[in-house]
Amino acid sequence: MALSSYVSLTISIDWDINGAYTDESAYARRLTIERGRSDANDEMAPGSGTLVLSNSTGRFSPFNTGSALYPYVLPGRPIIITADFNAVTYPIFVGFATPTFPTRSIDSEITLNLIDQFDKWSKPPLTNTDLSTDVLNSDLMIEILDDIGFSAITRSIDA
Repeated sequence: MALSSYVSLTISIDWDINGAYTDESAYARRLTIERGRSDANDEMAPGSGTLVLSNSTGRFSPFNTGSALYPYVLPGRPIIITADFNAVTYPIFVGFATPTFPTRSIDSEITLNLIDQFDKWSKPPLTNTDLSTDVLNSDLMIEILDDIGFSAITRSIDA
């Protein structure tokens, strides 16, 4: 049976952290994403992964002053990865990308380490959220996500 649909990935990175994402899908070579835990006794951890990008032109080399991305190839760049299937877009990953082992030369590929937005949960304690109030769970969840800085643009909360 032949499939009439295909899945396409879109990889968008906000290099200068201004809210404008650049589509880097054409450079993607390999993507791995890991989530969850192997059993109920394992520690909860944020999702993570790696993204390998083709860098034959030096576009993603942090020290390449001739690159259109210079000097923005730095740790902690916001990244959104989506999959399109049958005209429906599905969010796959929302988080941050950090280049690994940047060198001064132009390598043929560059690897970005990925950590999802839930990494923020393991950081500073909540300061603005009153957990003792009698509110809807969905409203409380929105308060918590606001408190940890999880952008409302990249999330969807169903009541």
